[in-house]
Amino acid sequence: MAAATRIGDRRAEQGVTYPVVLGLLMAFALGTSVSVPLASTEMKRMQEAELLFRGTAYRNAIQSYYEAVPQAPEYPAELDDLINDRRFAHRRHIRRLYADPVTGDDWELIRTAGGRIAGVRSRSGKKPLKTGNFPSGLEGFAAATRYQDWWFVFTKDNP
Repeated sequence: MAAATRIGDRRAEQGVTYPVVLGLLMAFALGTSVSVPLASTEMKRMQEAELLFRGTAYRNAIQSYYEAVPQAPEYPAELDDLINDRRFAHRRHIRRLYADPVTGDDWELIRTAGGRIAGVRSRSGKKPLKTGNFPSGLEGFAAATRYQDWWFVFTKDNP
């Protein structure tokens, strides 16, 4: 009689294992499906923060270039002028040239009427996550519907 009880117990245990493993797999799949969109959103937030950093760095570099010669201010002709200002022996206005972090490509240049560079903007038509709490001077970005609308521009009238 003791042998029959053991066999019955073993069968009962085998019947429980499959549903438990199946439940664990379902929980893992559900957890993964929830975390993937969260990671994607976090990646987009990081790209936006980097876009703000790089765009502001370009705007500040263009301002620095423009103000470097007060008696004859001018905008740079090319982005390379921000790294190697030929008007001086050793002068940089930006550490290095950055790619657009959203597209991974070149920026769209915003030029003055004379063809010189006044600013940059992303080529991305994607909708930004960030819609408020922008740094000082960039408050207008709150109304933007695409990254292309984030213009990092220096103008002599509105630094």
